[in-house]
Amino acid sequence: MVFRSDKKTDLMNKSTEPVNTGKINSIMEGTSIEGEIRSDSNLRIDGKVKGTIHARGRLIVGQTGVIEGEVHCQSSDIEGTVSGKITCQDL
Repeated sequence: MVFRSDKKTDLMNKSTEPVNTGKINSIMEGTSIEGEIRSDSNLRIDGKVKGTIHARGRLIVGQTGVIEGEVHCQSSDIEGTVSGKITCQDL
């Protein structure tokens, strides 16, 4: 018996599901990531990210955090450096 689903889910289109605000994904100082990051919860960057970030929760960029690329998030708190376009749902 084979089960198959043709449904495709997009992380950023799950707007009816609540954001998991109790958890924080962290990119620590000394860590570099290149590519796309998608998160259903809050995200803290203290390292370096080069690419696109989609966070359904709050984005926190610490003092040592560096982002080079496009950011889409619910809200943000930036102490570090962001080079690129930032789109936040809340101000």
